[in-house]
Amino acid sequence: MDKTHHYRKAEPERKATSYDAKDGTTTWIARPEDAGVSVEKKQPAPKEFTEERVPQYVRGEPKGSAADIQAKGAWNNGRWTVEFPRKLSTGYKDDAAFLPGRSIRMSVAVFDREEHIHHSVAKVIELTF
Repeated sequence: MDKTHHYRKAEPERKATSYDAKDGTTTWIARPEDAGVSVEKKQPAPKEFTEERVPQYVRGEPKGSAADIQAKGAWNNGRWTVEFPRKLSTGYKDDAAFLPGRSIRMSVAVFDREEHIHHSVAKVIELTF
């Protein structure tokens, strides 16, 4: 899933979560998903019991800006390896262009069939081109 983080000191008009800093200030963080069709689809709860566990989300087929990264991950020898090719400039306004001499901060979260419990999150990674 391709998202962007927006940090603001003032409450934005769009959906965001507030976080109180140790110095008493508040930071608002919005994490909008890229435009287009998402990679995940939320499915309705079953109307009757069929099995012990049913996934809340099923894999969708992303389109538009949400499809400009096709990630592939593997767990091997106690470590994740994730590769995700992307154009340096996708042409979408919700994506940062990777330009020579410019640095971009990013992070990666790897989910194992579960959004909240079974996932790993990398520290902030700084890419310099």
